[in-house]
Amino acid sequence: MSTEKDELFTIDPLLYQFDDNRVNLLKSKEMTQLEFMRLIGMDDPWELHGRTLKVITKDEQNKRKIQYEKSYTDFLKKTGGLTGVIVNKYHELFVKIYPEIKKQFDDIKKVVEKDNCQGCTLNQKMQPVVEKILTLDPKERDLTSLSKLDPLIIKKLKGEEIEVKQDDIKLPPNIIKKDVPLLKDSKELLSSPTIIKSGDTQNCIMCARKHIAKAISLLNEYKTGKYPDSKWLAIGELSLAEDHVIVEHPNLAEQIRTERLFIMENEEFVPNLVKFFAIIDEADQQDNFKLAKVVQETPVVKKPQKHEKRKLILKNGQAPGDILMLTACVRDFVKAYGDDFLVDVRTPCDPIWENNPYLTELDEKDPSVEHIEMEYPIIHNSNEGAYHFIHGFRLWLEDKLDLKIPQGQFWGDIHFSKEELGWVSMIQEHHTKKDTPFWLMCAGGKTDYSAKWWIPEYAQAVVDHYKDKILFAQVGGSGEGHSHYPLMNVIDLVGKTDLRMLMRLAYHADGIICPITFLMHLAAALPQKPGKPIRKACVVTAGGREPSNFTCYTHHQYLHTNGCMKCCDNGGCWKSRISVIEDGDDHKNGELCEDTVELNGRMVQRCMAEGVTADDVIRAVEKYYINGNLKYLNEKKN
Repeated sequence: MSTEKDELFTIDPLLYQFDDNRVNLLKSKEMTQLEFMRLIGMDDPWELHGRTLKVITKDEQNKRKIQYEKSYTDFLKKTGGLTGVIVNKYHELFVKIYPEIKKQFDDIKKVVEKDNCQGCTLNQKMQPVVEKILTLDPKERDLTSLSKLDPLIIKKLKGEEIEVKQDDIKLPPNIIKKDVPLLKDSKELLSSPTIIKSGDTQNCIMCARKHIAKAISLLNEYKTGKYPDSKWLAIGELSLAEDHVIVEHPNLAEQIRTERLFIMENEEFVPNLVKFFAIIDEADQQDNFKLAKVVQETPVVKKPQKHEKRKLILKNGQAPGDILMLTACVRDFVKAYGDDFLVDVRTPCDPIWENNPYLTELDEKDPSVEHIEMEYPIIHNSNEGAYHFIHGFRLWLEDKLDLKIPQGQFWGDIHFSKEELGWVSMIQEHHTKKDTPFWLMCAGGKTDYSAKWWIPEYAQAVVDHYKDKILFAQVGGSGEGHSHYPLMNVIDLVGKTDLRMLMRLAYHADGIICPITFLMHLAAALPQKPGKPIRKACVVTAGGREPSNFTCYTHHQYLHTNGCMKCCDNGGCWKSRISVIEDGDDHKNGELCEDTVELNGRMVQRCMAEGVTADDVIRAVEKYYINGNLKYLNEKKN
């Protein structure tokens, strides 16, 4: 018989209309509410909403069906149904057909095998491989060995358009509800107090913690808009977490269930599930206390075991500016967890990592090493979000490791050797032969992101304005993929510095004028040069491409047009190019600036042409001199 303390929720009177053994036992109070909760199935037409056990009507079921069909249709159109589980199941065939994925696949597979990942966890880890496959050219690939796969997958792999039919969508149990569910021998199912019968999952509060952590990661993926099916995978993880605590911690199970139902019912609702960690930790301590009280044994003092640190190799193949942001993540992570982890990196910008004290050289082939592909998905919400670029990699690593990493200094992490700091600048050594103050000027950039460039005529006007006052050195990459307009009356160093030389050059410079690029992040990260301001002067010609809150540093003069033009009135436009270039990148060619004007026979961005003029930059440079923070070339030093 149930008692008052067993009353966990109120009951919708409609529930008692069902001719079901469980309902009848609940009604007669021969079954407690806790016991009833243990026997609720996904397909039962009732669910716990907050503290009310409600009957799910046909209208509600139809709403869920429509919502799920839309989400799943988008997923099928994007992937054809190809998932990490399928790729892993036929891994030998996929590697043979797509040799490009082999290394990436093998790296992930080691982690999968080590963790014994199954189902949705495997899908999540293998997602990069699936995405790579779907972007590869299908021409001249023999897919006959994959004939056992779903026809939609084959069609997608061949590069054909996917048209989803009703028969292709299989609804999950939480959508398909039984009219009158029947369950025989309900009392018999309650015979074991420690085993949950729905799936025979043993009671384990720390397992619940693991499933909640996975749900958080999946919901973060869902928020990016790239993985609509991740929402439903997260719901599944929360259901498993609920099962693990329902016997010993029914109130916690109810809270998890409430959040799960809200996620199912609200299209954009993504709750803060981190709160459950504190609740679980407290409950776990109580469980351990009870266990110690029952055992009543004198604890055996054991010699401390040698602490084995986890080994991580963090990987990213992006541009120098991105890698500089990754240095901040590594610094903050190792400062917080250096006693538990060893960290190494694999990036295309080794000079950025020179003299870095937070790295430990690790062997990629070491089976104990974990490999993590580093990303910053918060960029997809940068216009609406409250984060800076520097938070991106850190938040990603927090999700991957289920750890909280305190944010450190608000700039990247650069380390020069004492020898480097003692060298004179390239300007002094090869040009002026004396310690002459100078600024760096960037008048161009990478050709794949021409929407970032400032107007070169304006750059020349700034140089001309400061003739005999400020010495400028023009810098930037040369060769394929780079374009820099030659300026007059400057020291031409375009293509004449490698990455480390450019970093040292920036260290000696009084200031930098550049668009949103590696140089602006470098200006923030550089150590202080003796006798100079603490942080490097930098005028950033940002325009309207990126939201200022995502890329601005407080000590920079950041010239933007966010909110001033229709195309960037809610943050940045994030367009890539001014015009199409023949480099095979259809995505960037499809992301052209929408508001251009003609200048000297070519089209340029209006946000730069009218919103960030030469006078604007001159005024910004002047601010660094007004109060004597910097001195002009022809002024005496203090």
